[in-house]
Amino acid sequence: MNEIKNTIDRILKATSNINQEVEIALISNSRSKTKIIENMEIQYSDENEFFTDEEYSEILDGIQTSEFYVHAFFNEINFMSDILNKKFNIENKIVYNLARNGKKPGKKSLIPSFCDLITVPYTGSNAFVISLCRAKYTYSKYLEAHGIPIPKSWIYIGQNKWLNDSKPTIGTQIIVKSMSESASIGMDNNSINTFNKNSLDFLENIFINRKEALFVQEFISGFECEVPLIISDKVHTMSPVGISINNNPNLSTEILTYERSFEDDYNFYNLSEVINKKQCLFIQELSAKIGKIIGLQNYGRIDFRIDNFGNPYLIDIASTPYTTKHSSFAFAFENLCIPYNEIYSTIIGMTYLRYKNLLNSL
Repeated sequence: MNEIKNTIDRILKATSNINQEVEIALISNSRSKTKIIENMEIQYSDENEFFTDEEYSEILDGIQTSEFYVHAFFNEINFMSDILNKKFNIENKIVYNLARNGKKPGKKSLIPSFCDLITVPYTGSNAFVISLCRAKYTYSKYLEAHGIPIPKSWIYIGQNKWLNDSKPTIGTQIIVKSMSESASIGMDNNSINTFNKNSLDFLENIFINRKEALFVQEFISGFECEVPLIISDKVHTMSPVGISINNNPNLSTEILTYERSFEDDYNFYNLSEVINKKQCLFIQELSAKIGKIIGLQNYGRIDFRIDNFGNPYLIDIASTPYTTKHSSFAFAFENLCIPYNEIYSTIIGMTYLRYKNLLNSL
């Protein structure tokens, strides 16, 4: 814990005056402020991926409390258009990228790709890494080849067919997920099923409803945790943050459904309260390894299910994790006795140092 706190302190000290040098272009999607653009056919994200007004205010206040001037954009197209039409000067700007609008794979890579093209600094990972972190089956197989423990995974492609003719064995408890969505989109209590001769009807109904292939994964009953990452010249991990539902740390067969995620109907706790310290350190080591292999930059989050024997299994990677006050990031910073607003000054500071090629000087 001291290592990560010292790293954050060094970042903040090294960048304490950059608010006098740079301004922030905050690109985010809000449930009330991201409006339909007239005469344009745009597929908008599910609202669960958009920030509430309260969440947006927390982010904005967090950045402004660190005395950065903020230019707010609520639509990726407006941001790009203002730059291309010279309505917005990009000089001395850092883009704080929280954009995630759209329904297609790769949607979150638009702003990083655009910023790289015009050489503007931005928070978070590059376009390739952000897209990879949405491709659950792809990164699962990639990381599996590197020895990362991952639940068995399959792809159902409709009409009783499976990718590579590979499917679960009878009796396997499975969970059905979207191929690329986050924020628990498409997840409910019916997403978990014991694979049997009737499961194909169950899967086909979901396939027809979603009109896309299904990511089917072995379900791990037990605990769930999130590991926030701060990434300078190497990956630094915070202590694992457990997820509880109805104040129960052992989720057993419970999951973060779409409804629970939408309503923030879950809580956080220190995983070390229920899992021994040695295993928590192993989870942190795994998280650092995953972050390095995937190539995450700036910050991120690694999520695990942990079975009742204490064995962790990777279930998700967040390249731009939530940092609102109801988040594992905020919980972890509070545990370190670091003010909430310094989440944002840390992320901005690392971005500044990365673009100045000064990260290895920390």
